[in-house]
Formats: sequence, structure tokens, C-alpha cells
Amino acid sequence: MNQPSFDRKIDWFLLFDQGREIISKSEEVTDKAIEAVASAKSLTETIRQASRNLNATTIHNNEEKRKIDREIAASLFGIHQQFSAQNKDLLNIKLTVWFILFMNIVFSIIFSFLLFR
Repeated sequence: MNQPSFDRKIDWFLLFDQGREIISKSEEVTDKAIEAVASAKSLTETIRQASRNLNATTIHNNEEKRKIDREIAASLFGIHQQFSAQNKDLLNIKLTVWFILFMNIVFSIIFSFLLFR
């Protein structure tokens, strides 16, 4: 009877050692899990920051695009104004030439009546 009792004590020691080993391994796993969670939190924060930067860059790019669009529109409007002014000048020149031609014809008719009369 003493023999089985001794075997039980050895089993208890083995169980105790195995339990201690399991606890130490579970502590290692827990530490690694905590590191993984911390790393995941850090990665999540990095992704959030990158997303904010991307949004800020997108907004900045949109503002730059709008600014460039406004500059292009202003340039095109300026060119349109110049062409409008040139067209007005050309129209005035055309009208002046037509007026001179018309007056030339009128004076030619008047002088021809005066001369051939």
C-alpha cells in the first residue's frame, strides 16, 4: 500500500511540474499576444495616420487642382477679352474701310455728274 502512495506523490510532482511548465508557456503566449495586440494597435494607428495624410493630400490636391483650374479660366478669359478687343478693332477697321469705299463711290458719282454735265 505504501507503494501506490509513493507513485501518487510522483504523479503529483509530475503534474505540478507540468502545470508550472504550462503556466510558463501560457505566460509566454500571453506576452506574445500582448505584443501582437500592441503591434496591431500601432499598425492601426499608423494606418489611421496614413489615411488622414492621404485625405489631407487629396484635399490639398483638390485645392491645387481648383487653383490651377481658376488660373486657366482666368487666362482663357483674358485671351477672350483680348480677342474681343481685337475683333472690335477689326470691325472698326472694316467699317472705316467700307465707309471710305462708300464715300469714294458717292464722290465719284457726284464728280462725274459735275464733270460730265
